[in-house]
Amino acid sequence: MTDANVNAETSSVGSGELVSRKSHEIKCWPEYFEKIADGTKTFECREDNRTYGVGDELNIREWEPLRQDPHCEVHHYHMGDGHCTCYEKGSYTGKQVVRYVTYLGLREGYVCMALSANQ
Repeated sequence: MTDANVNAETSSVGSGELVSRKSHEIKCWPEYFEKIADGTKTFECREDNRTYGVGDELNIREWEPLRQDPHCEVHHYHMGDGHCTCYEKGSYTGKQVVRYVTYLGLREGYVCMALSANQ
């Protein structure tokens, strides 16, 4: 469910230390996108297939999957195991929001990020 677009920039923090911040473009299905957009969902958990960091910008784009797979009613439980291909087929709706990573939790190949609308 993710795109491979990542941009990096370096900035300084209060201590004068240089910190590399990245901008990630990610797909988000409509049922989750709306909750992020209205502020109800303030976290995002994903496969840790990028180097996410605190301060990173997430350009979250709403993605409408084609949902032709017979396992779609449980797509979010089967992602990545070969049963559901909906995350590969579909299109962007044109809606997008920007959120910033304020906290990271990592666990065996996954990352859970706290999100904020403010940098």
